[in-house]
Amino acid sequence: MFANRFTAIVDACVLVGVAKRNLLLSLAGAELFRARWSDEILEETRLALTRLFSSRIGIDEPGPRADAAIAAMMTAFPESAVTDYEKTRDTRDTLSCLPDAKDHHVLAAAIHCKASVIVTDNL
Repeated sequence: MFANRFTAIVDACVLVGVAKRNLLLSLAGAELFRARWSDEILEETRLALTRLFSSRIGIDEPGPRADAAIAAMMTAFPESAVTDYEKTRDTRDTLSCLPDAKDHHVLAAAIHCKASVIVTDNL
């Protein structure tokens, strides 16, 4: 199948909005591509979801709801976790091509898992 060859790192910014997240994860669930993310990406997603649930939606205790969303993703796609990309630290430290140093971990994880693309909203 196609998904055994095409891998995409999915950045936190596209995992926060429910419509994009559902679309991307539905496509990954249909095995059109292999979704990958790191613990850092999931933590960024959790923090953004917590802020979203608190500020825009007005949920009093947003943490458990954000944790549940992350847990559901991890349960549905247990193979998606990119680990040991920190060993790419030398590469990560020289990733000056990105305008935001906070995104170096995304590129380092993509390099480590040999992703074909990075799915992001960042320009």
